[in-house]
Parts: sequence; structure tokens; C-alpha cells
Amino acid sequence: MAVALARLSSHPLKVVYVSTTREKGARRKRASMSLANEESILKEAAAAASRYDVDVSTSLRANAAPEEAILQEIETSGADPAVLGVDRIQGEH
Repeated sequence: MAVALARLSSHPLKVVYVSTTREKGARRKRASMSLANEESILKEAAAAASRYDVDVSTSLRANAAPEEAILQEIETSGADPAVLGVDRIQGEH
């Protein structure tokens, strides 16, 4: 949906992935822990936007509270509108 909206406007698309641990309030034990999966997802999103001739930039925020990271990205980029998506946490229903 975000690609379609960006395609209708003259503004570039900014894709942000906020990576957190699965435990509330927990942080990654080491800053160097692999973020390869998250980076791969961002590359796929950028490739999808590129196929539709949408200018795109990506950003990965690790060890951040999602609500804080999202609000900071909106404030920094001036995004309007912001399209949000989530993944389901394994084991929670």
C-alpha cells in the first residue's frame, strides 16, 4: 500500500524497520547481534518500490521502542501520511 501511495505522489518513500526483542522491555544482548533478516526485509521493500519507479530510502532502528522510533522518524522526515505495518509475535494470539 505504501508503494502505491508513494507512486501517486511526487514524494519518495521512506521504509523503516524497527527491530526489537520479543520480550517486553528487553534489549539485544550485544549490539553486534546479526540484523541480517531485518536488512534483507528492507532490501526486498526497496526492490519492490524500485520495480514501480518509486524513489525509496530505508532505515533500520535496532533496540528501540517502536512507538518512539516511529515518532522520531516521522518528525525527522516530515512524513505525511505514515503507513504502518506489523508482524505477529510468534506464540502470542
